[in-house]
Amino acid sequence: YTKAIGATETKKWVAIDIPITDFATGNNSQRGELAQFLITVAGLIDVAYIDNIYFYDDGTGGNNGGGSNGGGGEAAAPTDAPTAPPVRNAANVISIYGEAYGAATGLSNVPWDGSTAFAEETIAGNKVLKVNFDTFLGTSLDSKVDASGMSHFHMEYTKAIGATETKKWVAIDIPITDFATGDNSQRGELAQFLITVAGKIDVAYIDNIYFYNAN
Repeated sequence: YTKAIGATETKKWVAIDIPITDFATGNNSQRGELAQFLITVAGLIDVAYIDNIYFYDDGTGGNNGGGSNGGGGEAAAPTDAPTAPPVRNAANVISIYGEAYGAATGLSNVPWDGSTAFAEETIAGNKVLKVNFDTFLGTSLDSKVDASGMSHFHMEYTKAIGATETKKWVAIDIPITDFATGDNSQRGELAQFLITVAGKIDVAYIDNIYFYNAN
């Protein structure tokens, strides 16, 4: 899929591969007579484009109850670091996590997001956050952030989807005005950062979290 996010912004096609056992609602073992296809979104999307919708068998035995990598245990971590962010004027970026823009604000675990927790790891010489998801990720910013002069939010992530599958880093750039809940004009003292997911994610890796001014 790709989202129409603005005439001057880059539209990137994003591929997603989801083990059927990861679907969180309904009885995913009863799929002999599928008749409908639904997509739900988190937040507000006006226009999106989708293509190449299909089911497939990757040969790893997805019905054996051994997790999304078919053999039990945790899926392998990515081996490549995300692409380095573009050079930006220091006045036009606020780094929350990442090494690209100097000292970052930093994030801390919180006790109110279930058992979700994150820890820092190094992949290909680059520090990233490994997140073990429960239902959502909640974090506390190590200091409050004034993002009132910023226009966009950026983050990169990859999901550990199976020992034999390719892990691709996905970059997202979201205009702050697109955030659907809360008053997005009130961003002078940001103190928390949350990620919600559609469906089930066991482990994900995130990096390069920042706000920037694209104007």
